[in-house]
Amino acid sequence: MEIMKTYEIIINPKSSSLTKFQSDTIFGHLCWALRYLHGEEELNNFIAKYKESPPILVSNGFPSGRMPRPIRNPLEREDVEKLIEEVYGSKSNENKRKGLNALKIIKKASLVDLEVFHSIINGLSESEFIKKCLKAEICPKAMKYTTQDQICPLLDKRDQEKYPEKAKCPAFSEKNKCPILNESLKEINGIKIKYPESPEATVYKNTINRLTGRTKKEGGLFAHDETYYREDSKISIFVKVSEDYTKEYLFNLFEFIEYSGYGKRKSTGKGHFVIKSINEFKFKAPDTPSGYVTLSNYVPAPNDPIDGFYEIMIKRGKLGGHYANCKSIDPFKKPLRMFRAGSVFKIKEYKEYYGSLVRNIHNINKIVHYGYAFPVSMVM
Repeated sequence: MEIMKTYEIIINPKSSSLTKFQSDTIFGHLCWALRYLHGEEELNNFIAKYKESPPILVSNGFPSGRMPRPIRNPLEREDVEKLIEEVYGSKSNENKRKGLNALKIIKKASLVDLEVFHSIINGLSESEFIKKCLKAEICPKAMKYTTQDQICPLLDKRDQEKYPEKAKCPAFSEKNKCPILNESLKEINGIKIKYPESPEATVYKNTINRLTGRTKKEGGLFAHDETYYREDSKISIFVKVSEDYTKEYLFNLFEFIEYSGYGKRKSTGKGHFVIKSINEFKFKAPDTPSGYVTLSNYVPAPNDPIDGFYEIMIKRGKLGGHYANCKSIDPFKKPLRMFRAGSVFKIKEYKEYYGSLVRNIHNINKIVHYGYAFPVSMVM
């Protein structure tokens, strides 16, 4: 039985962002919000509670209605060939080529629709999942169950809005009409296929010489990755809180971040968002799980299970708040290996939390790094 309450905070980005919505970064912002709203002592007491059990768990931020695709054991070559034969009718070279091209696109999908996510955590195997994608029962691009009124995600947003009837997915009635499963198709109902542009872009800037006020002649160009959002974009962040923390308390912390900004260069307007809603949320998780998927980046505690399927990332956190502009303090934490959100681990008995606050991450002893999993139980 879960003691902590789960909330879904939905935000609407109002500017581009230079910082991804990752659990450890969000947690850092919450800590600084707590410090500025309630004082240093309140923050110290909050951090101290993690030695017993975490009062707050934070997920990464995901496009609303989307979840990380749980990482699972990839299919063997023989299993792939059997699937292609079952779906396409034979193992001809042409069918193999079509199937393998579709599988490449399916493999790249890191997010799935919430309904598909619930199916996976309740026992939909990787083989059955891929079969449903190859049969267009699950859209291999949008990663959601195909419906009669679904808009095809392979069309430009402007065409989707201009021709809503023609833009409906033709694969609902016949899978061969899906361009991912049949690459010979170049249009849908007369509308040319144009894959939507990525929201991420590499932006180039010039370095200004502060003495001359001009750009440097050599070596003055630098680049950074920036994420742009549509006006109606929404991001969901899931937060679990103990009984000591109310919905209002949580809202006040996120409201502070809303007003002060999120991430790198927030003082110039980057990372600005507004809170759309904060509501209690319940995942449709199984009662008798054999594993869990984490919705956050995660550093296991010494006795936590590590048998599973996962991806590892290297994170070098950066200090925030008034530490960020203090020239006498190194702004960077030590590099840290973390499991990515979507990683899956086998368990004998489900717990409400896994992970830890990582200490000795900076030469200032009281600085910590958030490394707790946001676990959702699943059948493996």
